[in-house]
Amino acid sequence: MSQISAHPPRTDVICIGGINMDRKLKALQPLLDASSNPCIALESPGGVARNVAENLARLGLRTQLLGALGADSTAQTILNHLHSLGVDTSACHVDAQGNTGSYTAVLDAQGQMIIGMADMAITEQLTPEALLNTGLASSDQGARLWMADMNVPEASLKWLAQHAREQQRRLVMLAVSEPKMERLPHDLQGVDTLVLNRGELAAWRDWFDAVTSASERAITLAEAGVLFAKLHHSGLQRLVVTLGEAGLVCMETGQAQPMHLRPELPRTMQVTDVSGAGDALCAGLCASYLRYPEDALPQHAKRAMKLAVLTVQSEQTVSPAITPDLI
Repeated sequence: MSQISAHPPRTDVICIGGINMDRKLKALQPLLDASSNPCIALESPGGVARNVAENLARLGLRTQLLGALGADSTAQTILNHLHSLGVDTSACHVDAQGNTGSYTAVLDAQGQMIIGMADMAITEQLTPEALLNTGLASSDQGARLWMADMNVPEASLKWLAQHAREQQRRLVMLAVSEPKMERLPHDLQGVDTLVLNRGELAAWRDWFDAVTSASERAITLAEAGVLFAKLHHSGLQRLVVTLGEAGLVCMETGQAQPMHLRPELPRTMQVTDVSGAGDALCAGLCASYLRYPEDALPQHAKRAMKLAVLTVQSEQTVSPAITPDLI
């Protein structure tokens, strides 16, 4: 594995985590099990951290992406796209023997995901040692905010939380799937915000409480408050739980109760593809934190939902309609 650059330039946000090529198969009619289904096949650059980085660049922020890629044509396609948007990729790792990550999603005719399959093994190379070699822990590294997705190994998430706390960086952590909730550090000192969906929060609750009954997977507003209290006890400052078209639930230190916020939806809105909506929302939070540091979490969340609404109306994982004036 080779490293392109050891000292990233000054930037507003560093995104750390998954980089891959997205392949989406959208059904043209109701899906039939154990049968061939007609579909439309689409391909575009993806990966949670990469998606957040592209959203941030479209919002006008100086953005750097730190991830791992293979030395293949897929990687070059992804990098060329990022460079055209001004995203700095100089700290990415390139493994001459590895394959760039891939993610394949099967969507129903309404754009809702039925199943997603991710090959993100190369991201395991983002070890604490690899992160240290990028200069990320340097006191003169100028990024005000770090965003990490949970494709990153557990040891590296712990490392990021520790160094964010020591350097007083704002760290936003974004869940990527229910199975990877096991990677969430027990010590969340240094983690400012955790963004996840209700299934990922339920998965964390089940592991935390050793509950396995599928009938207990739902998360109520009251229980979200209880779970935030547990996460806050571990050091977390802010929690955002996405609920799809129902909006989100958010809570931060000092807030008495969780708040349920609903997005402003256009009257003629048509959902094309839900992929990337959570990544867009996370980017919106990051951008809002940087531009309006004195605002409370609900204000940040309302701005962030605008990006998610645009994203679900686009065939692309990151909507080209996202511009700086949205935040």
